[in-house]
Amino acid sequence: MKIFFSLLHPLRVRWAECDAQGIVFNVNYFLYFDVAMTEWLRAIGFTGEKTLEFFTVHAEADYKASARFDDMLEIGARCARLGKTSMTIEAAVIRGEEILTTGKLIYVHAELNTQEKSPLPEDFIARVLAFEKTAPERACKRRAMNYRHAYHAGNHGDVLKHIVIARVIEHLKQKETPFRGYDAHAAFGVYDLAGAEAEKTLEWRDGFGRLFAMDALPLPLSETAEELIKPWRDCVVAVNNEGALGRYPGSPEIARMLLRPVDRLRLNELHPVDYETLLKRYAPDRRAAVSQLDALTFLKAQLPPPERRGMVLIDPPYEKTDEAAQAVRMLKEGLKRFSTGVFCLWYPVTGDGLDQQLRDAAAIIDLKMLTAELRVREARPNGGLAGSGVIVVNPPWKLAEEMRALLPELAGRLSQGAPSWEATTA
Repeated sequence: MKIFFSLLHPLRVRWAECDAQGIVFNVNYFLYFDVAMTEWLRAIGFTGEKTLEFFTVHAEADYKASARFDDMLEIGARCARLGKTSMTIEAAVIRGEEILTTGKLIYVHAELNTQEKSPLPEDFIARVLAFEKTAPERACKRRAMNYRHAYHAGNHGDVLKHIVIARVIEHLKQKETPFRGYDAHAAFGVYDLAGAEAEKTLEWRDGFGRLFAMDALPLPLSETAEELIKPWRDCVVAVNNEGALGRYPGSPEIARMLLRPVDRLRLNELHPVDYETLLKRYAPDRRAAVSQLDALTFLKAQLPPPERRGMVLIDPPYEKTDEAAQAVRMLKEGLKRFSTGVFCLWYPVTGDGLDQQLRDAAAIIDLKMLTAELRVREARPNGGLAGSGVIVVNPPWKLAEEMRALLPELAGRLSQGAPSWEATTA
């Protein structure tokens, strides 16, 4: 989590901030956020002189764990968004590497004399942009990712992610020993391209829609590439059995179709509507089990698998403040329990630096790692989804070689101008 904040302020919990059991009162986390805001302003160059006036118009907190008396904490603050007259500050209370509380605070700038709302000063904006590691979102320039996978079903990010997990499953099947697949953010499995979500974005047209004709017949790549993507293609064809391209299989469906009778599948989805759909679709399959938990809780409860072989997919929507840090935490926590498992962490490339921060955070893991990244165009701040990547920890033998053969062709086919790719190992 710490890597996402340019400002981390140390703070020790005092007894006056706690209840009789030595646990910090919930309201005091907002005091901690206020301290961080003051220090953040100081860090960008406003050190006490009365040159700015901000009013708090919104404050929220998500409590994950408790701080206690005498804990040494770090309070993080970063500017997540700059509007015309307002800014959004994301904050977090951190103990060691554990996220205790996250918060979002919205401040409106006002004139010192009149107290009337006024535009953020250009000098202030310039200082914020120079200070922050990740450029803040700017007003009206970026559309946030929707929470549910259905809005992005079949886009170029799905194509990369699903081909990678299909290849991993095929490699695991080369041994007779059973294995188990885990999907921590499963959504609901199969997506209707005529549904409201997919119709709203139409992202699939520039994704798997460039690899299939509308009658569900393949638009082929080279013979080598086709051999590698055949398992994924077979899954797409299987859900479009009426001679028309109308549905797209998500990761649960791809895993279900590729697993053998002896293998097992564990699916998790927190969203209540998606969970109910997922349960109805996969409960009849005796190989599968479905849960509705926080993704980290799910992995802690499930790992290690009895078979001691398997694949874990982590692909949050990266919509909330702490989801990137939580994704890396899930990866590390999962590997503590299942160090020999194949872990696949998907991440977006949007030009805001998140992809590099995730890669840097994952790089400290002392295990073999493959990063497969595909960009369909040049990434730029506030420019939307330009590409994506999958970090594969404990990659199967020859997976890197396969990606180096396949990614150039995918980049060419899915290009939206200036595509690029990489398949690097560490």
